[in-house]
Amino acid sequence: MRIRLHGIFPTALTLVALVGCPPITEPPPPDNANSNTNGNDNSGGSDDALIRTESLRGVHSIVYQLQGDPQLELAPLRAADADLLVIDYSADGSDGAAFNPDQIAALRDSGPAGKVVLAYMSIGEAETVRFYFDNAWLTPDPSVSPEGPFTLTDAAPPFLAEPNPAFPDNLKVRYWDAEWQQIIIENAGGHAIIGDAKSYLDRIIDAGFDGVYLDIIDAFEYFGPNGSGERPTAASDMIDFVLAIGRHARQTRGKSDFLVFPQNGANIVDVDAFAPGEIPAGQTRAAYAAARRAEYFAAINGIGAEDAFYFGDADEDNPPNPQEDILSSLDDFRAAGLLVLSIEYLTQPAQIATFFDQAGRRGFVPFASVRALDRVP
Repeated sequence: MRIRLHGIFPTALTLVALVGCPPITEPPPPDNANSNTNGNDNSGGSDDALIRTESLRGVHSIVYQLQGDPQLELAPLRAADADLLVIDYSADGSDGAAFNPDQIAALRDSGPAGKVVLAYMSIGEAETVRFYFDNAWLTPDPSVSPEGPFTLTDAAPPFLAEPNPAFPDNLKVRYWDAEWQQIIIENAGGHAIIGDAKSYLDRIIDAGFDGVYLDIIDAFEYFGPNGSGERPTAASDMIDFVLAIGRHARQTRGKSDFLVFPQNGANIVDVDAFAPGEIPAGQTRAAYAAARRAEYFAAINGIGAEDAFYFGDADEDNPPNPQEDILSSLDDFRAAGLLVLSIEYLTQPAQIATFFDQAGRRGFVPFASVRALDRVP
């Protein structure tokens, strides 16, 4: 597993209304005067009464860990003073080291009130360590030269795009491709790559996770009109992908309380994310964006956002640099009753305390750690 960089390929290894869902009533915006400063104990200022999803109303602290040395260990996570965990579904990223239902149940039941446990899943990039990846798609062979640099071979599937320049063992994917979505969401069998094997999402559901934390949502920026331009409908395609993930878990699999958290890409519901050419005749761009926004908000339970307060080039401890457009978008998510997880890569206690105060005032649940996300702070 590798750590992604912020931006179009955000840091990550270190989150039509559904049929049958009740209508969503937007609660009032958060009380920005509510400050909840807790030093660096990873607890924050979420106001339970404003959170739409009942199982998330007690979430005031989180731990986000996706790797370890040499692998992810569950004992420290069971002992962690946290209400919500974001972890990989596997100790080392491979399917052979996937956690089993008993392990996840023990994690969920740990602590005085138990924990909500989300599984990390990248849907905007392919990772060479994952069960679906064939090393024949790249040269040199990733098992021999894991650092690359890689180029695609003729054997690579059409959905696979170029490697992430920062981390070449993560490759961009054309996430709207049906073959990729079958790997991620539901495999009816006979797949050209994974045969009759279970999809990524079904593996997570069967392991007993409470939900998924979806990474590389903002791949839509890379492929969309403001990026390469390859896919004019990139934002809508990503929204549809997230909606389909929720439908499969909640309806097809019958997990009605399954949680869906995108990570980053809060601007996916902005008006300018949608190309004029995709707007239906007789509908304004603003009205179309509002409808897509309502669908997206109804399908998700919260959002994770990295580097919104301390954006910069350093791995950790960047100076304050609030991304006001992103923070404004996150306020909208929060006002809609969605849980906002604010993640910063900080190690200095004074800076962490300031961040916790800032996040708490907006009603966000803060988390501070190293960018590698390889420990419980």
